[in-house]
Amino acid sequence: MLLRQAEFGPGLTPDSALYVSTAHNLLAGAGFVPFHGVYARAPLYPLILAATSYFHDDMIAAAGVLNAIAFGLSVCVALAWLRRRQVSAPLMAWAGLALAFSPLAGVAAYVWSEAFFVLFLLAALFSLDRFLVAGTRRMLFVAAGFAALCCLTRYAGASVLVCATVLIVTRSQWRPTERIRAAALYAAIGIVPTAVWLVRNLRIFGSVSGDLSMYRDFSAMDMLHMVVELMLHATVGPTVLDWIDAVADQLTIDATGARLLWLLAIWGLVVCGLAASGRTARSGGGGGGARRWPGGW
Repeated sequence: MLLRQAEFGPGLTPDSALYVSTAHNLLAGAGFVPFHGVYARAPLYPLILAATSYFHDDMIAAAGVLNAIAFGLSVCVALAWLRRRQVSAPLMAWAGLALAFSPLAGVAAYVWSEAFFVLFLLAALFSLDRFLVAGTRRMLFVAAGFAALCCLTRYAGASVLVCATVLIVTRSQWRPTERIRAAALYAAIGIVPTAVWLVRNLRIFGSVSGDLSMYRDFSAMDMLHMVVELMLHATVGPTVLDWIDAVADQLTIDATGARLLWLLAIWGLVVCGLAASGRTARSGGGGGGARRWPGGW
């Protein structure tokens, strides 16, 4: 990724300008103020960019290096998770190469928040998996902390909190009171920092996420189409996406429906693979199997 940036530097878009200008204004003491309009997005990435000024004069170049490091760490966390699940070495090698050359590598080459979001997301899921197996207070705090970082990087991180809370509440190996207490603590740690930021947005802009007028003309199907397209771009890349559209056109079926079916198939395979590896982990090195929490809970 650094070689890709060597000639022209990291990629820049209007979103990049929003993050970088906000970071510069933070350093100038002006607060979360972008070059144009208002800043109502999640606050962590501009703070990370502002912090780069302490070790590099060129914020954009430093952002490219940090994103490359974040992406490399994401691959390491994913491989550590697979290793804990006792996935075979050849499969781990294939997974590492697939991640290293995935469309996410291209996304991380831009001055966007996605590289750090993916890192925090994988760390949140990995630590949540360890908590559900071991049931320790320390892993609960770690999992909730990474979930909070997800939300502070992108608001989409709230989906992690919702799913994780459901998983904890439905953990049948623990007593009901333990499940409720753990879920409440996890949700509180994960959501409070972002909730404070959203209250700030509400007081300043009258909306938790700023001006939403640009989305008022979009129908539910338009929003579904955009979500599916973004997820497929991140999962399989634009080349495969174009191929799906071509096949849908040949079969005279709706392109959005075809994309959604492909997305469901991909994530279905991922879930089945994790479920299959989970059986091995519970019988072997998965931390001794799920057990009831210590009496202090």
